[in-house]
Amino acid sequence: MGKKILWLDNDRVFLRPIIEVLRLKGFEVIQAVTLRNAEEAMDAWPQPDLLILDVMIPVRPGEEDIIDPDETSLGQKTGLLFYQKFKSHFEKGGTKVLVCTLREDTKLRKECESAGLPVNRFITKSEMANIESFVRTITEIVGG
Repeated sequence: MGKKILWLDNDRVFLRPIIEVLRLKGFEVIQAVTLRNAEEAMDAWPQPDLLILDVMIPVRPGEEDIIDPDETSLGQKTGLLFYQKFKSHFEKGGTKVLVCTLREDTKLRKECESAGLPVNRFITKSEMANIESFVRTITEIVGG
């Protein structure tokens, strides 16, 4: 069985070919496009080897029990709040974390560090476009 990756990102089109290549390389990947999907995936995989986290995930109706809508908005770091809520779960399993962003953002790095997010790497969406390089990055982070 390959290393398990839980990928919280609501962009299905851009990620589809990247996820296919990761699967061909032997990784097991679940893409969660909503906070509810991510919570369900955690039930299926108690301890993923890697969490790839897009911090800008909208809170959808019915997800108020996961993230209180009063705490966040589309412009805030919902993915970061999601991580904080389940931090002990991820820490227990030694899950590594890769944060993906639209662009390099020093302020975001500091926010993640302040929240105690054990970020192994930040990567931009443009860096992910080089799929082979991105797969090498994943392999470096989790081994395999």
